[in-house]
Amino acid sequence: MTPDSAPREARPRWQALGGVIGPVGFISAWSLSGLAANHYSAIEDAISRLAEIGAPTRVGMTAGFVVFGVAIPVYSGALRATLDGPAWITALATGVATLAVAAAPLDAHGHSTLHGVFATIGYVTLAATPLLASRPFARARRRGWARASVAVGVASGACLIATVAGPAHGLFQRLGLGVVDVWIVATAIEIIRTGRLAEADSFLSRSPHLRLRTVQSAGRVVKPHRRHSPAPFFRLLPAAAGSPDAPSDTMES
Repeated sequence: MTPDSAPREARPRWQALGGVIGPVGFISAWSLSGLAANHYSAIEDAISRLAEIGAPTRVGMTAGFVVFGVAIPVYSGALRATLDGPAWITALATGVATLAVAAAPLDAHGHSTLHGVFATIGYVTLAATPLLASRPFARARRRGWARASVAVGVASGACLIATVAGPAHGLFQRLGLGVVDVWIVATAIEIIRTGRLAEADSFLSRSPHLRLRTVQSAGRVVKPHRRHSPAPFFRLLPAAAGSPDAPSDTMES
């Protein structure tokens, strides 16, 4: 590792901390605020009711939104550096939408069209993030991560539909958000631990004629080389007699 490459390789690891801080702060805020709130049901009531205008828990829940909204875009930088594909874009959009949710709280009666629009955008982009990550994981032959990502995205989307279609709105909202939050924390820990998710492996799987040969010797890194393909069959045949390219058996004097 060269001195110049060390900061670049360390950056995704500290960016991945956002993937731990954001979900932990968000879940802690809705859990503690929900316990402190009077006449509030975590089964029936939406999380945003904890931050509505006039609610005694507004400051704490708004702080949870802000922590998540700032930390997840930081985490998206680590996702971009370590995982191919657009999953980092939806993660970034989730953070921005969450900040917009905090800036447009529900009114005292629990209504706000603008808040609903931002919340829907944030929920959809959050559920889409693991789904978009599943394909790069599959290309990198990290099948466990790929299957888990699909399962998480589908489960989150199903819970999103359930929050609109039926009762127990608060419960399904927490399940849908929580399952993706766990996925974010798991991927963040993987980045912190190994420095990668699937970028290097997926690069190899997309380019079967390339083989990664990283050799570290005396501080020097050898870049990947293209594997030479065998010569075409027709080039192995003897040159035809009289051909301009045929080798001569005699030496000109």
